[in-house]
Amino acid sequence: METNKFSTGVRSRSLPYPHRNRADRTDEGDERMAKGIQEAERRVEAARRAGATELDLSGLELPSLPESLWNLSNLTTLAVSGNKLTSLPESLGNLANLTDLRVFNNKLTSLPESLWNLSNLTTLDVSGNKLTSLPESLGNLSNLTGLDVSGNQLPSLPESLGNLSKLTTLDVSYNQLTSLPESLWNLSNLTTLDVSYNQLPSLPESL
Repeated sequence: METNKFSTGVRSRSLPYPHRNRADRTDEGDERMAKGIQEAERRVEAARRAGATELDLSGLELPSLPESLWNLSNLTTLAVSGNKLTSLPESLGNLANLTDLRVFNNKLTSLPESLWNLSNLTTLDVSGNKLTSLPESLGNLSNLTGLDVSGNQLPSLPESLGNLSKLTTLDVSYNQLTSLPESLWNLSNLTTLDVSYNQLPSLPESL
């Protein structure tokens, strides 16, 4: 069987730029990552010299965080979102004065145990990662007012969530939740709750 052919009568021309193969793209990615690491180290050093309380290392394509970061004991706000982090070190616990931690849009599959000892945290955003569970020790963060774990792969939430008595905003949307912990209804200060885009068959009447 002949295939119908269609011609525009226009002779094809080569592209005005050379074809980029996978190796070229890999080299460019490696170069961006190297520049990101260099920039992160520069910012950490500047923060150390200034005794800064805030540090933003977001969007630098970092596969890991500089070791020198964990010596910045004055930090109260740390943003490391939009990188390529697959884990956080236990040395995160050295930053005992942190009140605001934003680690959204990375590739985290778990969180370090030391995170749950940062009792001064008021805001924690770990949305847009690949977390499959949260430990009961989440309940240790008794000063949290805002918690965002949306966009992960969580099938459940720990009962200790109900210990976060100061929580006003909770976003657990876009996960795989099939139920909610009973303790959630103990959060009397909660004003904003987003449980959309999960697998919840229904919401309890107590809501």
